[in-house]
Amino acid sequence: MTRLTFTKLLKMKTLLGLGATTGIQALSSTGQCEESPWQTIAPLPDKTGFSGHFGATLEGHILIGGGSNFDRPLWLEGKKSYSDHLYLLTSLEDEWQMLNARLPYPIAHAAFASDGNSLYLAGGTNHEGVQSRVFKITLDGNESTIEELPPMPQANCYGAGAVAGGYFYVIGGDQNEAATACWRLPIDGENWERLPDLPGPPAMLSAASAAHGQIYFFGGISYPKNDAGEKVPTPLNQAYCFNPETNTWAKLSDMPAPRVAACASPALFSETQIMLAGGFAISHPGSPETHPGFDDETLIYDITRDHWTQGPPLPVSELETRDSAIVSEPQVPLAAPLLLMDDHLVLISGEVLPSVRMDCVLVLPLDSLSVNDDE
Repeated sequence: MTRLTFTKLLKMKTLLGLGATTGIQALSSTGQCEESPWQTIAPLPDKTGFSGHFGATLEGHILIGGGSNFDRPLWLEGKKSYSDHLYLLTSLEDEWQMLNARLPYPIAHAAFASDGNSLYLAGGTNHEGVQSRVFKITLDGNESTIEELPPMPQANCYGAGAVAGGYFYVIGGDQNEAATACWRLPIDGENWERLPDLPGPPAMLSAASAAHGQIYFFGGISYPKNDAGEKVPTPLNQAYCFNPETNTWAKLSDMPAPRVAACASPALFSETQIMLAGGFAISHPGSPETHPGFDDETLIYDITRDHWTQGPPLPVSELETRDSAIVSEPQVPLAAPLLLMDDHLVLISGEVLPSVRMDCVLVLPLDSLSVNDDE
């Protein structure tokens, strides 16, 4: 796997000096580690943070919504809540705004994707269980409009979403168990169509992205049964491409490592490259209280070369306590949107330990990336 070179040294584990809460702030460190290319901007106004929220860049603004959080960690008998709020960021230099409009109900872990004009949202889960309803969200300035579309034929959560060629795709997810199903809906809101199944193992908490009219699908987790009939969590390094013109799947080069619940919307940050950030490669066998955190490695896929490279690792600060459900310093998240805005990749909040969220928003300038093909 080719390793990327950067304008700054990347590896960093202890971060200090985050600066003010508005504008782009550098992440610096002491000792032998140098400055990270990842930076911070204003945190979310909801200081509990979110996981399983959706997001999109619409009209040059970032819109996020939904998600879940806890009042305390699980090991302190924390209770889970779901959000129906929408938040808007109009500039990387600005504060987040909470919009007056709200979702029809609280929801997290829905499949979502955008065509740049509207955000499409399908399924998800909340205290009432797994959902099948589908929505289209558009922006007009700072006002949002929510339109309900035909529901999915099956309730689904933890699915991967993408928009290409006038269709909203939902792949895999949890339909009582991890699934291989692939569905699509015309964005004009007619009928759902069942497509050829994902050729790999059933997968949930995967990631998907669209590029040049095709759908790219990465990672996830499956639960095959062992000889005793017990489900075994198995992180996946699979990668596939769906071609709508031929209605077929093609296998791509495997990911360098499995990735579960990586950024929920891998950002196409150039004509040919998709980045995945966050998530995990190995299921933690111990209790949530002893969880070591998630994988700081980022992965970049080149669609023309069918080739993986390693991106800049995510910043990780030292936790002051493990007994809070919210972290305000950068950590490695999972189930967080990764979006593109003003020549920056933007990684928004996410789960950093089981039941623990961060309110941080990380940004990566695109001009900090360069590829060295000589290695």
